[in-house]
Amino acid sequence: MGDLVQALKAEEITRKSKVKLWRISQADLVIIDDLMFMAMDQQEANLFIHLFNDLHHQTSIILTLNNAPKEWGSY
Repeated sequence: MGDLVQALKAEEITRKSKVKLWRISQADLVIIDDLMFMAMDQQEANLFIHLFNDLHHQTSIILTLNNAPKEWGSY
């Protein structure tokens, strides 16, 4: 998850991030492991939501969480 957020933040800056995000967008299945592992600020959360919104129309997505449901949103 951390690598994904960093790629989203750097998308406009680095070619490597653009390539990584393009490869993600072309995948048949995207797995994001341990979604709540790291705290995200508002900008990072918005970037992730935009990516998720773009991806869910074209690929299958699996998100994993290592927190109990009562802990969701406490970050």
